[in-house]
Amino acid sequence: MKNRDTEMRELVSKLGTPPWFRYSTGGPYHSVMPNETGEAIISKGKDAVPYLIDRLDESTLDETIYILECLTQLRAPEARERVLQLKKDVDEGRKFPPAERDRSLEYQIAKYFWGVFGETGHRFDFTMPRAPDAE
Repeated sequence: MKNRDTEMRELVSKLGTPPWFRYSTGGPYHSVMPNETGEAIISKGKDAVPYLIDRLDESTLDETIYILECLTQLRAPEARERVLQLKKDVDEGRKFPPAERDRSLEYQIAKYFWGVFGETGHRFDFTMPRAPDAE
């Protein structure tokens, strides 16, 4: 029988596994809705939050987007500092370079701050970055 810690870590590590429902309303980003794994994590309530925060250190791009969605759904203010650090790392190009992604990550970060704190100051630029060699 697995202990609770092992069970939660295994569940959170499955977040990057498709299928997640992704949809777009025409912008250069996609919104997501939880799959069965996401719903199972959200059903754990606040107990899942520390595991989601820890997973951000090694998560893939898609997994990070899904973690942010779970944190938003869970209304997890305790993740604020870690999400601010993620935003800084993304903004400064240390994590997930712009050429490798659309604007879904920035959207999920802004959605977290709006959904958890009602903050609208974390808006993002909806335009796609230009390649360095583009004229």
